[in-house]
Amino acid sequence: TTHPQVTWSVHQISTMAAFNGNWKLTSNEGVGAFSKSIGIADAKIAENKDFGDPNCNVVESITVDGSTVAIKIAIGDRVFRDSKLPIGTEADEPGLDGRPAKHMVTISGNSITRVQKGDGYECSYVRTTDGSTMTVVMTGPGGVTATRKYVKL
Repeated sequence: TTHPQVTWSVHQISTMAAFNGNWKLTSNEGVGAFSKSIGIADAKIAENKDFGDPNCNVVESITVDGSTVAIKIAIGDRVFRDSKLPIGTEADEPGLDGRPAKHMVTISGNSITRVQKGDGYECSYVRTTDGSTMTVVMTGPGGVTATRKYVKL
């Protein structure tokens, strides 16, 4: 796979570096409604309830290297998701529930945006950093949103 040549500014490089590291979930609002809006089955939502529980030691490990964004989500000792997506190129990768989806990752300002398109839905995940905190706003069909907040470890 070839990736388009990308030239980054000093600001963009420092933005990417701000995301690198481990982030612990501290709050989670609206993920159930968001999950339903993109068609995730109730049984799958129940099975993955720990994903939304700040007390279950949910940690996102993020690595942005200029051409890809890698995110590994662990719940305690269990790896929940491990993905690496190119920046600026659409890629096939299953959604959180395993259904096929296409993803497009872009970086702008202090945000990383991932647009996900699956069978019958489109949603976005926007990660922003502010010092040692990260906020992820997930928006599904009909404007249904969820907000997850993290602190850098």
